[in-house]
Amino acid sequence: MLISRRLGPGMMRGYDHDGMMSGAGAWFTMLLGFLLLLALIGFTIYWVARATTPRQTAFRDASFSWPRSPSGPSPRDVLDLRLASGEITPEEYGATRELLDRPA
Repeated sequence: MLISRRLGPGMMRGYDHDGMMSGAGAWFTMLLGFLLLLALIGFTIYWVARATTPRQTAFRDASFSWPRSPSGPSPRDVLDLRLASGEITPEEYGATRELLDRPA
């Protein structure tokens, strides 16, 4: 009886009301913990999804490879095809061919 009067009522020594963890303080702490838990779960889902998904870049296309593969058409072949299909005139062909034949 003497000890409980000195320390206050009950096991919490009077901190069950008007203490740090009552009212808005408790709700704020629970909300902060919940938001941190959601952020951790979201980051984990993002990390797993990114690690398991193959990366795609703008240059990964079946029709384009850099550097040009040796089996692909040369610039001269492309120029000849454009002339044959009528995309360019013979004058444009001659000017472009001079540019291609010029040493780098």
